[in-house]
Amino acid sequence: MFLKTLVLEDFRQFKDRQILNLTTTNEKNIVLIHGENGAGKTTLLEAFSWCLYGDLALTNPNNILNEYVFFNMGEKESKIARVSLLFSDKKREYIVSRSVKVTNIDNKQYWTKNDITLEMTVNGQKISNPQDTIKKILSKELRKYFFFDGERIDRLARPESKKDIQQGIKYIMGLEVYSNAIRHLKEVKKELNKELTTIMEKESPAEISPVQKKEEILEQIDQLKTAIKNHQEFEVQKEEEKKLISQELEKHKEIENIERERQRIETDLEQANEQIQKIEKKEKSFISKNAYLAISNNLLEKIKKYLDKKREKGELPSGIREQFIHDLLEKGECICGTKLEVGDFHYEHLKKLLENTIKKNIEDNFINISGILENVIGYTDEFKKLLEELHQEKNELIKQRDSLEQQYLEIKDKLKNSDNINIKELGKRLEYVENKIKEIMETLGEKKEKLNRLYKELQEVENEIQKHQTLNEKIALAEERVEIAQNILDELEYEYEFLTREVKNKLSEKVGEVFNSIIRGDYSAEINHNFELKVYKNIDGNKIPVGTSTGENQIASLSFIGSLVYIAKKWDEENQGDIFTGAGVYPIVMDSPFGSLDPEYRDSITKNLQKLSPQIIVMLSKSQWSKEVEQNLAPYINHEYILVYHNPKYKELSNDYKTINIDGQEHPLEVDSEYEYTEIRRIK
Repeated sequence: MFLKTLVLEDFRQFKDRQILNLTTTNEKNIVLIHGENGAGKTTLLEAFSWCLYGDLALTNPNNILNEYVFFNMGEKESKIARVSLLFSDKKREYIVSRSVKVTNIDNKQYWTKNDITLEMTVNGQKISNPQDTIKKILSKELRKYFFFDGERIDRLARPESKKDIQQGIKYIMGLEVYSNAIRHLKEVKKELNKELTTIMEKESPAEISPVQKKEEILEQIDQLKTAIKNHQEFEVQKEEEKKLISQELEKHKEIENIERERQRIETDLEQANEQIQKIEKKEKSFISKNAYLAISNNLLEKIKKYLDKKREKGELPSGIREQFIHDLLEKGECICGTKLEVGDFHYEHLKKLLENTIKKNIEDNFINISGILENVIGYTDEFKKLLEELHQEKNELIKQRDSLEQQYLEIKDKLKNSDNINIKELGKRLEYVENKIKEIMETLGEKKEKLNRLYKELQEVENEIQKHQTLNEKIALAEERVEIAQNILDELEYEYEFLTREVKNKLSEKVGEVFNSIIRGDYSAEINHNFELKVYKNIDGNKIPVGTSTGENQIASLSFIGSLVYIAKKWDEENQGDIFTGAGVYPIVMDSPFGSLDPEYRDSITKNLQKLSPQIIVMLSKSQWSKEVEQNLAPYINHEYILVYHNPKYKELSNDYKTINIDGQEHPLEVDSEYEYTEIRRIK
């Protein structure tokens, strides 16, 4: 998108028809506009916004028509205020014109939405959906990254602006296509589940409950995953803060030994807790495997006594095997040689013995049980001894841990009670951050545990649905549609997350490159894993997060915007024709970008300003103009304008506000006039 011409017709303080030529070249890509506060720089910035989107963030936004023109209107007379913008994008020429018919009603400007007209031509052809076309070229969400007040742009480097960083990545790369698709798919899946529920209610009323329950569980899982992610991000922030405080404490020699001791105790504490957990795990395993033997010792002794009595009576084992007597009777001869015939005394005696013999398997079991009882009876003492050893080992570790915790508290008290007020505050802050991290981790643990329970419930519900599943074709089709929607949703979410991270990494690298070309000292900037624009100081090879000045924030923010423009251009070149990219070339229009910068930073930025975008429109007040700024920007200026303020109170002004020196010549910033308005005067 390249801006070509901005035309203002009786718009706010710009009377009559006034034109700004905004065209630039590859070598001269800057248009410079001078103007004092109140002359109309902010109005020009808002003119772009009103023309493209109908938004006007100015005082008295209802007063769009020029005041002098309105003052000369009769009652119920109407006049038109209009802003037109000519621009090109991807080999197409666009003209956008937004106008409003203003009527004088009781000496007040009156108009409604019906009085606003938006027209657009593309390559000379009028189109019927101008607002949709504008959205595709430069969406409303992207506007703030390329049309902005330079004195407020430092906000992007603040921690609370990480959502702006994420949105910038999303919209500049066209990734809102993914996020919109994901949102719509979730709605579709919800509707499909409702449809499935209705069908199952008709076919098999018992199915309605598990399907609804599944949808409720999935919603709870989504909410819980989002909450866990937010807590994890917060925990990362606090860990970074803890690291920063610890590093700050290490700088102070008077507490160096105390801090080193705190770190050692902290490490020992972690090791002690790990060892206690191992012992407890070992103790539980030992009890679960062996406790039943110790508990059943009395019962086992009773069984042994019972079996011993049987042995003493000769009942177990019998001494004579059943099979042995069968063999003798079948053979008809005793082992002593006596013949055994049916009916005689010896034969009948052996048959009587056969009736009293014990089955072989019973005798075998008796022998096996007797052997086992000999080994396990009396194990209670050994069990108690081994368990006591584990208890003693655990108690020793607990004593060590308690001692370490007491030492740790004493160390932290020393840090809090330090005579050095900075160290004292750092010690208190460290304790607060550590407690906050502990709270976060406990909350995370609870939420993860709840998430696991929900997954188990989900599995149970799915099993229930599967168990009662009918072969009804409508249900099968509805379930298939839900499954397809879920599969597509999973794929889109993965792709969206992957592309966002990929672009973030490339953008972070470019931000660092641009920042290092401007900033002084051992500083660097990046977009961290949490999508925060961070400035670091390099100390002994380590990147230490630092609190940034307004100037450093502004440079970091400008670096981010310049990097957005660069990445978008590269992305567009690499993905020609890809409907998902949505990115192209973007201009930068900024008002007062140097107001918060010291001279050295201002000099560095103006030397590199032309690198931020292929087209840059800059509006400056006299206080931001200097010989150094002029020397740095002059080679890249294609057009230059002054907003000349026609002021009825001109004679009351100091001469300091009346002129500005440009290229060795004095040019008026304000002139005497009967009425108030602003004139756009071209000087180059």
